[in-house]
Parts: sequence; C-alpha cells; structure tokens
Amino acid sequence: MNRLKKFFLTFLFTLLPLVCCGQAKVYTTKVKLADFPISTAKVVLDGSAEFTEALRESVLHFWRVSPYEFCSPEEYDKLKNDHSLYFLRPVEIDGTMCLVLSKGGKDRDPDNLKEAFNIVDMPVGDKYEHFGAFIDILQDFVTAAMESDRVAFAGLKYRNGPGSAQVRQLAHSAPERICRVIVGHCIITYDRDTHELCHFRK
Repeated sequence: MNRLKKFFLTFLFTLLPLVCCGQAKVYTTKVKLADFPISTAKVVLDGSAEFTEALRESVLHFWRVSPYEFCSPEEYDKLKNDHSLYFLRPVEIDGTMCLVLSKGGKDRDPDNLKEAFNIVDMPVGDKYEHFGAFIDILQDFVTAAMESDRVAFAGLKYRNGPGSAQVRQLAHSAPERICRVIVGHCIITYDRDTHELCHFRK
C-alpha cells in the first residue's frame, strides 16, 4: 500500500508541472484593475430620458476616480471588445435595473488579462434621487477592489461586517444620516452625508 501511495505521489508531482506549463497565466481581479485610474470609463446612456438624465447628472457631479466619456449603446457595441476601456452601463438583471461596471475585452480571450469581465452590479431601479450616492458607492467599491481580491470576490457585501456596526453607531449618534433604499430584492443602506455604503442585502 505504501509503495502504491509512493508511486501515485511521484506520478502526480511529475505530471503537475506539465499541466501547469500548458495553461495560460490567470490574473486576479486586483491585477486586472490596476489600469483603472488611468483608463477611460465609457458611460453608456441608454434607457428612458429621465433615467439617462439622472445618470448623466450624477456622473458629472460625482465621478472622480478615472477619466470618463459618455457614449451611446451603438458606440458601446463597437467598443466593448477594447480591453483598454471600462464601461458603466444600465442592464436589467432579474427584473431590476442595475448599473454594471465592467472591463472591455473579448469573452474567453486566451490572454486572461484581456478578457472581458464584470466588476460589480449596482441595483438602481428608478430611485433617481439616490443616483449620486449609487455612483459614489460604485467608486468606493472599485477603489477597494483594486487593493483586495477579497473585496472583489465579495461584491457590495464587502461592507457588511464592519458596516453593520457602523449602522448601529450612526443609528445611535446621528439617525438622520442613515438612508435605506429598497431596490428590487435589495436593501442598500448608506450614510447620507458621505455616501458611504453601510450595508448591502440581497
């Protein structure tokens, strides 16, 4: 039995380097986002006039973490395979309108660094008065995801640990600052003054 086990382990360690050498290098989300601050984010204006106006005004007033330009859905279709660009666009997910922040590129590109991927989905619905806060929440998330793969993996729930304590503290010291917004099946709790996400439940 020991001889069989020894043979199996020898075979495994001989085969493993061969398998690894044949695979493309896989980059983490943190590495993929390294160029975010210097890359242009294309904001896709799509949807109703009220929606696009609320999105445009919120981006104009609150976007601060990278260069940005507005574009049409048609322009997005032409540019979406460009891995040097990021995109912020409205997408309906499970019946709820969301703002999806994604990196351009081709699906299943052999070069993992150039592959398209979604960074985060922010439920927004038709809560236009909260769009400024939603834009800030998106920016805070991507900034944190650039520093931590754990944050990137957790999505907007990354704040739920310390965020829960923050909600209790705010509720005690300044309850008027707590804002809870129900968007579809999600509850988004944030600080009115700072737009900092306190808790996200889906």
